[in-house]
Amino acid sequence: MARFLSLANSSYRNGAGFVSDKLFQKKKSRHKKDLARKEAKRSPYETILIACEDSKSSPNYLSEIRKYFRLNTANVIVMPSKGSAPISVVEYSIEIAKTMPQIDRIACVFDRDNHESYERAINKRFINKTSFI
Repeated sequence: MARFLSLANSSYRNGAGFVSDKLFQKKKSRHKKDLARKEAKRSPYETILIACEDSKSSPNYLSEIRKYFRLNTANVIVMPSKGSAPISVVEYSIEIAKTMPQIDRIACVFDRDNHESYERAINKRFINKTSFI
């Protein structure tokens, strides 16, 4: 047993003395740059506006998808539009994008029924400089 203790004590030696002798030494003072906040390494996410045709089911469905995938609410904005025609959804999303300059992309969600304005809505998104999905 004595031999075991002597080997255990010898493994804790650090040159001049025990490691535990350094507990009472002063710590180095920290420099201001060590305490400063680190610079961002990741590029910020894009902000996406999703404009929906209806006011209840699509926004609720897309909000639940956003929650499920744990997407930040600052990066994904789901809004119902004022009208149900595809052209009104596209125009409403363009209006919102002009008032909110942090929006990078727009997605418009509408049904492709027998709407007369479907083709105009598709063409209008290409004319505008806003980035549509």
